[in-house]
Amino acid sequence: MGDHVPMRTLPWIGIGMLLLASCSDNKDFSQKYAEALCAKNWECCPASELADKTKADCLNNNQFAISALVGEINDSQSKGRATYDAGKANACADALKAMTCDEFKQGGSNAATCMSFVMAKVAEGGACTQDYECTTNNCQGATTDPPVDGSCAPAVSLAPIGSPCTALECVDDAYCDSTTSTCVKVKGAGEACTSDSQCVNSCDTTSGTCTCYSGCNVAGGTTTRATVLSLLVLGLGVMVARTQRRRRRPNG
Repeated sequence: MGDHVPMRTLPWIGIGMLLLASCSDNKDFSQKYAEALCAKNWECCPASELADKTKADCLNNNQFAISALVGEINDSQSKGRATYDAGKANACADALKAMTCDEFKQGGSNAATCMSFVMAKVAEGGACTQDYECTTNNCQGATTDPPVDGSCAPAVSLAPIGSPCTALECVDDAYCDSTTSTCVKVKGAGEACTSDSQCVNSCDTTSGTCTCYSGCNVAGGTTTRATVLSLLVLGLGVMVARTQRRRRRPNG
């Protein structure tokens, strides 16, 4: 049975940076992060993954994605449901820039830095439209058409790496392995894979290996998981995954 990522998780594309949308330094930050991300792609990824891409397109596409949800995030801030720390956001971009290629290919080591600047302000039982607004990371019942608030529900229990995933979803940096029915850590670039759910970025089914390139795809189709996670796959990607609580099912 394939992995399922709920459609309501899609607004989490680049959520960390989007929280900066209404700040005067948003343009500087989004450019800084996109530049660092694209520089790492061209420094660390194999030529075969870059053949249909240009660095200019990488910068443009990622900056565009960062600004795609500005209205939604501004609405959260105007309602007092979420806030951020601009200094920590810029530290996140700096941490990405400082990564080694090995760290980049494995999903990075800047998770702590990048996960710390998004701050939920709605307690359990309060009104919400997105998971990131809830201190429990779990907004239930919200709809967008027509727009109707949901409420912050209790936090979801997740199974850690090495634990059975028959009854619980796996933690955010893991997937449910169908051969063992246990949570297994997601794989870095170059490791064997059969589906995107197994990889930090996405799975190249032609070569059967996880890809290195991180961010918005410049050419070709984009899988659901890659769309949601690869833009900020490093520390921010971990944050995105945590907030959306990927609902992993056994991976066939």
